[in-house]
Amino acid sequence: MTWEMEIVHKADPNELKTMDPNKFTISVNGRKGLTPVESAKLGGSYNIFLQTSLPENVRLYNPDDETFESSQNLFRSIFLRGFAIEILHVYSGPPGIVYKFRHWGYMDAPFKGHAPTGQLVELFGIGTFELDKESNKIIKADMFFDRGELLGGLVKGESNGDMTKPKVTERITPAQEKSRGIAIKEDAVTSKRKALKLPTTIGKGKGKRPTPARKNITLDPNTPPWARGFCRAVYVFLEDSQSTDLGKAGTAVPSRVTPGTEA
Repeated sequence: MTWEMEIVHKADPNELKTMDPNKFTISVNGRKGLTPVESAKLGGSYNIFLQTSLPENVRLYNPDDETFESSQNLFRSIFLRGFAIEILHVYSGPPGIVYKFRHWGYMDAPFKGHAPTGQLVELFGIGTFELDKESNKIIKADMFFDRGELLGGLVKGESNGDMTKPKVTERITPAQEKSRGIAIKEDAVTSKRKALKLPTTIGKGKGKRPTPARKNITLDPNTPPWARGFCRAVYVFLEDSQSTDLGKAGTAVPSRVTPGTEA
């Protein structure tokens, strides 16, 4: 729209053609109306539209810290392909105009330490104009929208502090690379040896491997030989599976049959 182009790019109120510089005021979200001179003192368009009553420490964008030049440079760098405005619907005609609008663009550069996403960023709002009945120029504008829609889309990227500062890359000399490589290999070998090394002292006695305690198996003398062998195998299996040392295969000693009970 021509009026927005003028309010963004024309610093001298006397150059305004769509607005009456002597009567025009603009209000955002019910705030006090600002004259062209007051708007210029705030830093122009972005600082006007992004006014907020939030505490300064939680402001994603603080108009109090920005000038006309800094705000223009910031948003122009972010929206390299432009930040378009689209009139979606006009609800009433002059002299009282009510319309629905959409601002949109693609985030192509960092914003306050947040990496660019390349994604669509947009906000929707309602605007009203009051026109002078004689000159047909705008004498009052009211804008209603949620600035969080715009700013929220600009902080989706990863936060890396000040994105404008170049990252410092550590430079490793060939000697350091060689020494680090040797250290890494030595650590790897040491770790491998530790992983493969088995404990030499378990239970009683030094250097002895643990042996499960033998259990006496009392069998019926009338049990057939094949059944006695099967029973013995089952007990050996159970002893082996109950080994407390999970790091070894756990060799079990076959159970001893009580003398005089097996034929």
